[in-house]
Amino acid sequence: TWRVADWLATTIKRVDRPVVVPAELDKLINVETSALGDESLDDMAYWETTRKALEKYRSEVKLFFSGEEVELAPVPLVEFLDAAAAKLLAGIEKSKTFTEGTIMPSYFQHVVTDFEYTGFLNFVGQPFVKATAFE
Repeated sequence: TWRVADWLATTIKRVDRPVVVPAELDKLINVETSALGDESLDDMAYWETTRKALEKYRSEVKLFFSGEEVELAPVPLVEFLDAAAAKLLAGIEKSKTFTEGTIMPSYFQHVVTDFEYTGFLNFVGQPFVKATAFE
């Protein structure tokens, strides 16, 4: 994914012109950009913020796009892509700490150590929870 972000940023810099995207994608990019710039967010809060935005985007475009388009200026779009690529690279480097820097792990198993009930139940009456801490 970081390679895609890096390639897009390089290409947009080279052509130096606006990019037209669906309005729904523009909203997602705005949330992602805000989260990337919010230094108060730890990794878990960043994940929660961006995953909620991604799920909202997926829900909005599940069947169709609205048809509205937004023109994104190249400079802020490149800044977003560069920040996203840097975040992804930082995550890759962080993952290497689990293997003493030799091989990047491809799978992690996390044991939930704390959670909150969401107030929702599945179809057989079992409660849904939101994990708040992991081992």
